[in-house]
Amino acid sequence: HHARHTVRFADAITTTHNSSTYLEIGPNASLTPHIPGTTTPSLHRDKPEPETLTTALATLIANGIKPNWHTYFAETGAHTTELPTHAFQRTRYWLESAEATGGSGHPLLNTAIGLADGGRMLLTGTLALSSHPWLAEHTVHGTVLLPGTAFVELALHAGQQAGHPHLAELTLGEPLVLTGDTAVELQVLLDEPGADGQAVAVFSRAADAAPGEPWTKHADGLLTAVDPAPTEELTTWPPADATPVDTDAVYTDLPGLNYGPAFQGLRRAWVRDDVVFAEVDLDEAQHADADRFTVHPALLDSALHPIGLGEFLDDTSAPSVPFSWSGVALHAVNPRFLRVRIRPAGQDAVSLLLADPSGHPVLEVSRLALRPLPQSRTSQLDRSLFRTAWVPAPPAESAAEPDVVFLPFRPDGDDAERAAVRALEVLQGWLTDERSATARLALVTTGSYLLDGDAPTDVPAALANAAVWGLVGSAQSEHPDQFALVDVDDLDSSWRTRATAAIAAGETQIAIRQGELHVPRLVHEKPGANSGPDWSAGTVLITGATGALGGLVARHLVRTHGARDLLLLARRPVPAELRDDLAAAGARVRSVVCDITDREQLAAALDGQELSAIVHCAGVVDDAVLTNQTPEHLHRTFAPKATAAWHLHQHTQHHPTTLILFSS
Repeated sequence: HHARHTVRFADAITTTHNSSTYLEIGPNASLTPHIPGTTTPSLHRDKPEPETLTTALATLIANGIKPNWHTYFAETGAHTTELPTHAFQRTRYWLESAEATGGSGHPLLNTAIGLADGGRMLLTGTLALSSHPWLAEHTVHGTVLLPGTAFVELALHAGQQAGHPHLAELTLGEPLVLTGDTAVELQVLLDEPGADGQAVAVFSRAADAAPGEPWTKHADGLLTAVDPAPTEELTTWPPADATPVDTDAVYTDLPGLNYGPAFQGLRRAWVRDDVVFAEVDLDEAQHADADRFTVHPALLDSALHPIGLGEFLDDTSAPSVPFSWSGVALHAVNPRFLRVRIRPAGQDAVSLLLADPSGHPVLEVSRLALRPLPQSRTSQLDRSLFRTAWVPAPPAESAAEPDVVFLPFRPDGDDAERAAVRALEVLQGWLTDERSATARLALVTTGSYLLDGDAPTDVPAALANAAVWGLVGSAQSEHPDQFALVDVDDLDSSWRTRATAAIAAGETQIAIRQGELHVPRLVHEKPGANSGPDWSAGTVLITGATGALGGLVARHLVRTHGARDLLLLARRPVPAELRDDLAAAGARVRSVVCDITDREQLAAALDGQELSAIVHCAGVVDDAVLTNQTPEHLHRTFAPKATAAWHLHQHTQHHPTTLILFSS
């Protein structure tokens, strides 16, 4: 009752009535609550059990009751004791739940937020193989992809939150790749409701992405509040006049697909004419989260596996994945077992009816279109590739103007090595200059090929500048705040003020084009549509074949990319172990002892060869810190890497050959 609170435990009762609190303690305490207005509870202090007293008092305090200790311990000899002198900071270091207010309660989504400017809604979450290990059991061509059924689940859950629980359509775009070391942020965005329903879209980007990095859209569709009545049931089971089908091959003969236990839910299947029936079961390890999903993505994905048992697809050479869903009607939630019926619905498309064990509908899909996913597509989805992009510099905050010495640097001719030697002399001289104690040296180049929009008019000068920038970049790592690099399109323009302000803001490498300042930033690179050469066609030349890198590349091209004809160049004979490994993998291997820094030797080795690709791995390590670096060091590293690359370019520039270079 509102004026009375009773707490029960083994041998003590506390009663709160109005403003008075009574505690009855002892082995004979009554378990009958005291009724206000009758007998007043008594307080016993005759040798209660210590555990009983502790439990009773803890319960009182937990319920907001403050005992009067002075009265209770009066005439007992008890006295207060000073606390330790150190302060209690009340800081907890245990992990707490990360679910915020407005949490969605969904295994893949953390929050659901109604946006302030109307009926829009945003749901967010974070995916990682460490926190969702079952997702690692869905791989296509060796790449872990979020199953297409997960996007259906995300859209349906968002629709339930927004009052539009049915999915009229959903089109899938870019697959979502999951890697072992990168978490992915999810956003499910619901637009303003319209006459036809509410638009939904699913986006992602890496959890460690920079603030300006764009999001990738993976799916968009339309949710609706229209509640379609179930059209059919699957109460007659097993289906009449259907022929049982062996399902063992479904998980052993899948081209490019690899499913773990979470996704191996197909149990039984039957075929009748052009219709496939099946039973799928959710892996027991996933039952703990089943009630938090509308339909567990692994169970719904398993319901699609019987498609391979029928003649629904024209192209079976590559794994087919969902492309678009139409007319997804939800009738029940949280299933662990499904009866499945699959019918043709046009070219490379099916309709689905999913029912519970009694045959009552759970989910209907009027049309699911599928498309093959070739290996070249999944190879482009890895986010681990970065490149340097020159982006407009953010506005610089006011700072004390540094003392900068700008030194215009022009290479002599087209010799990159000679330009690097000159730059080395300048850098070493600056470190001994008394001005270096308070000032910074900025080498100013022109004609470099840095920005994506640059069109080099003087290729030899651009190559020489590249060597200078590489050397100064290394020097910047060893001597912070000593050197800067500036490249301008016009030395006679007014670039100094902007460059000085950027250096004051902490930038160390700057490019100025038409008065606009750019700085380098790492961005994720998405390979283009051209997936590279056909390694299995023609001869592939690998330089530096006796080095560690050359051996790794040769084995990789043969075992992973199917290269069958290799020409290996090195200054020493190629080890027999490498030749035997490549031959055992099915490659024809030829090797030539050649010093590729010698133009004539290289020309003789390439004479008569029709090369489809060249991978230049040769190189020499001859390290030294800046103050100990010499022109001889530079020459020993330039010769096999840069000079040899120039020779390879000259010998093959008139042939359709792919030339791939590793940096030094």
